[in-house]
Amino acid sequence: MLSDRVLLVALAAYVVVGHIALRVPGIWRMRTFAVVNVLFVFVIFYRFSTYAAVLGIYAAIVVLQWLISSRTARGGTPWLAMTFPLLVLAWIKYLPGVWAPAWSRLPLNLDLKTASLLFVGLSYMAFRLTYLVTEVRNGIVPHPDLGEYLSFAFFVPTMAVGPISRYSTYAKSLASDERPSARLAAMRIVVGIAKYLFIANLMNQLTYAGLLTDGRVHPHVDWLVAMAAYYVYLYCNFSGFCDIGIGIAGLLGVRVDENFDRPFLARNVKDFWNRWHITLSIYMRDMVFTPLSKMLVKKMGPRRRDHALAIGTFVVFVLVGIWHGAGINFVLFGVLHAVAVVANHYYGIALRKRLGADGMKAYLNHRGIQAAAVVCTFLYVSASLAVFANTRGIDRTLQFLRGMG
Repeated sequence: MLSDRVLLVALAAYVVVGHIALRVPGIWRMRTFAVVNVLFVFVIFYRFSTYAAVLGIYAAIVVLQWLISSRTARGGTPWLAMTFPLLVLAWIKYLPGVWAPAWSRLPLNLDLKTASLLFVGLSYMAFRLTYLVTEVRNGIVPHPDLGEYLSFAFFVPTMAVGPISRYSTYAKSLASDERPSARLAAMRIVVGIAKYLFIANLMNQLTYAGLLTDGRVHPHVDWLVAMAAYYVYLYCNFSGFCDIGIGIAGLLGVRVDENFDRPFLARNVKDFWNRWHITLSIYMRDMVFTPLSKMLVKKMGPRRRDHALAIGTFVVFVLVGIWHGAGINFVLFGVLHAVAVVANHYYGIALRKRLGADGMKAYLNHRGIQAAAVVCTFLYVSASLAVFANTRGIDRTLQFLRGMG
């Protein structure tokens, strides 16, 4: 990936060229915009000729998914269009040894771990494209043509780190005569740059890598500082990049679904996931939790509905952990959040039975209880992110992308 400064210049050029493409009349409008997006994905992520073949493979996978979904999304086999992107994700990200023979035939001279990183944003891509199948299936949007599909799949602002914005949001904003405020979009970019380049870098100096790896003996309080600082760093880094992406999309007249809503104010872990990586939460709710819970309630009976919901919740958060990475630490991260959300589920049931409707309302509105809940949630999430943080996978990925510049 390009250096931060060059990246911002490339994104500015993308906005200018994207504006020109979106003014092309007729059926060539989205085809031209698709070419622009794929071109800038190449410029930003695949500049060297060694990596160009990977982008070609990536694009071929997306075109194949378009062919599958265009023929099956409304037919009797939507599961094929639903599962293909997820199988590709599992194949490339989690089972690199399985596709080693196929990869070895390409003249790229890359090890398997590095090769898997070249499929930039594959997790987000897989989720966006499977969600699109459900929107077509439910009649929310018509199936896009190839130009519309490629422009959405490789949409530069959401390509690398999301949000997992829905196609219906994308298509509606492009078809609308109303455009987001350019001033607000520009301010969103400025806020994102401040978070991503400045605040995140400052907080990173107090995280595990910045504070505890100097070879000295540290007091226990330093671990607490590193734990809290990593949470703040991750928020500023992730939400800052999303702010930049949402702002750039806004300058092109494209609305992108929001991904964060003041997560530090969450009063429990369930509330945290309603505020943190919101598009992932919505995806898992619609694609996994709702159908799984309905099936479990049907099998277990209405009397065990609360237990069925708890099982569905637990499964969802384990999958959320696995989605973040293949390491055992990611699974443990998912389990920690699953336990917290399930505990909150049963705690809420017990409170409602004991306090009644009026008592429950008073409990939720009590400022002291709310403050204590927010503090406890912050500490719990910070502790769980310690498990998430202490892996070489994240550092290796970032180091690799920076080394491409």
